[in-house]
Amino acid sequence: ALDWSIDRLYQGTDTRAFPFLLGGALASAGVPALARRTTGALTVGSVAVLAAATIWLDGSERSIFLGPLQLVSIAGIGVVSVAATSTSPLVCHAVPRALGRWSYGIYLVHWPLVLALPTDMSPWARAVVVTVGSVAIAAASRRLVEHPIRLSGLSGWRLRVAPIA
Repeated sequence: ALDWSIDRLYQGTDTRAFPFLLGGALASAGVPALARRTTGALTVGSVAVLAAATIWLDGSERSIFLGPLQLVSIAGIGVVSVAATSTSPLVCHAVPRALGRWSYGIYLVHWPLVLALPTDMSPWARAVVVTVGSVAIAAASRRLVEHPIRLSGLSGWRLRVAPIA
């Protein structure tokens, strides 16, 4: 029997591989060049899909993994494709560029924050706390850990343990 639990669907390689495979395939096929020619329609359509998903999809329904997740993935790829080829001040501004550099760190810390919050917290308050907390932690990690390691490797980094008195 197949396991159709939310945890299995959310964490399953078969349900999560699609966005990565599609993104890689489209990047290889030259989608950024296509995005330059269709920027307006691609941006509006992708943002509309992502906005609708933010409002109506909460991640607790199994049906999300049977179609809507793939549509959201395609919309996300559309936004990234447009952003990657844009010269718009909105995209080229320091804030979106910083968020792009911190995005993997934001991705890594958001779920532990979700799990650490009280379950009875309102969805809007949870979203604000997770968003602000994830961005702050990712920014600190980038500055204090990632960037120093990127500049000098692990040389000079030593485990320092205070003696027990």
